[in-house]
Amino acid sequence: MRNYLIAHDLGTSCDKAALISASGEVLRVCTENYPVHTPSNGLAEQNPEDWWNAFCACNHTLLEGLDAGEVAAVSMCSQLMCALAVDVQGKPLYPAIIWADTRAAEEAKQLEARVGEKEYYNITGMRSAAGYSLPKLMWLKKHRSEIYEHTHCFLNVKDFINFRLTGRMATDPECAAYMHCADWRVRDWSQTLLDAAGIAREKLPDILPIGSILGEVTGAASLESGLKAGIPVVMGTGDGGAATLGAGIVEEGEAYTSLGTSSWVSVVTGSERLDPERGISKINYFDTLRDSGTMQAGGYSYSWLKNTLCGEERIRAKETGQKDYILIDRLAAESSPGAGGVMYLPYLLGERSPYWDTELRGAFLGLSGRTKKGDICRSVLEGVAMHLRMILMRIMDINQIEALSSMKLVGGGASSPLWRQIFADVYGVPILSNHLSDVAGALGIAVIAGTAQGIFPDIKVIRELQGTSSVTEPDMKRHQIYKELYEIFRDAGQASMEISHRLAKLDNK
Repeated sequence: MRNYLIAHDLGTSCDKAALISASGEVLRVCTENYPVHTPSNGLAEQNPEDWWNAFCACNHTLLEGLDAGEVAAVSMCSQLMCALAVDVQGKPLYPAIIWADTRAAEEAKQLEARVGEKEYYNITGMRSAAGYSLPKLMWLKKHRSEIYEHTHCFLNVKDFINFRLTGRMATDPECAAYMHCADWRVRDWSQTLLDAAGIAREKLPDILPIGSILGEVTGAASLESGLKAGIPVVMGTGDGGAATLGAGIVEEGEAYTSLGTSSWVSVVTGSERLDPERGISKINYFDTLRDSGTMQAGGYSYSWLKNTLCGEERIRAKETGQKDYILIDRLAAESSPGAGGVMYLPYLLGERSPYWDTELRGAFLGLSGRTKKGDICRSVLEGVAMHLRMILMRIMDINQIEALSSMKLVGGGASSPLWRQIFADVYGVPILSNHLSDVAGALGIAVIAGTAQGIFPDIKVIRELQGTSSVTEPDMKRHQIYKELYEIFRDAGQASMEISHRLAKLDNK
């Protein structure tokens, strides 16, 4: 019997992979970093070979000392909204343009105008924005026409790795949806969108159901990847869907918050209601539907704080062997709810839901002579939580959800007890997390692969595998404080828009 599953979560900054047993136990975890290249303002690119090298390195680490022949299947999820042009041999023709890239802002506006705002949202379940793939394909056709003409297929991150493993070019419904080339109502490419964009349908991969067997690891791929030839490769999904499943979210009314580089709130609603203001995304989720809203700089805000303002804590962490985030959290814990009157607007990369404004800028408000470093640190944690609460409230309002019983928290930020408490107090519901929260994406993918191979009965087995090891109860007195602050936060974000746009014009000169 083959005893292992290998699951990869190819995120923005790294591949986080896990070796999981047939009983669902996470045996080993490996992380391999790769860079994001930003050659100029608004551009964000990656080298697909960096993904492949990280993927291979993780496999070798996970399987060290083990029999690679005992792996039952490999599968993966990845960051969404990528635009990677490859030729017929699967060779990249241009750097991968990733989700954080906003070069196609003009194309996004043109596309939505051609289709019509309402119809565009009805088809995609999402608002048009520069970060999605289809405007980027338009940009390539306009500005790099020779690349477009020689492109055989446009792929997402995981789809490129799958091709390297099997020789087959295909994607799944979630990745297709976030390319903004597909109609969520029929789970297929939208000819309306493609015609409006001027993109040839034959340059897109096949859409296969999640859990489909793509093929087997080829002999050539085996030599590099560390995987044994003949191992089945199972179609995974985007990082959002994988993290949703990995968080144990399978029933309507269940919700989770993901605290990665970008962060999001997702609720399984089963409802076809769309947001009249087009700020929330609707997407298929197995045999139901889920509503999601993503902010650009959730965990990124914490990284920015650490790298820009907390050099002393980073040095001390190296000297003492402590985690730098623990030292930063200690500083933040010295401040009280409301961060001494300091409020952080987390718009370092513009913003997606619910504003969809690439020119929105971040800010600290309320600074005074009494402000301490701990206040600034706490305000960053609170500002991220406040914005995600805004997204959550919009989802609940659209779908007429009166209350949630709890919220699961996953991603790197979930490892912070202080941040978990802030989320509990801001949301006003218990926050559930566990020691596997940082590998939720990989765990979800492993369940998909294991179900496809008959190792698990169905995806609901995730409840048994994931469990709950931490419950953070809200302090309702602090919740009342945060409810008042939330109103100020929401007003501040809206009031800052005009100033942000004026600053952005100066910045772009």
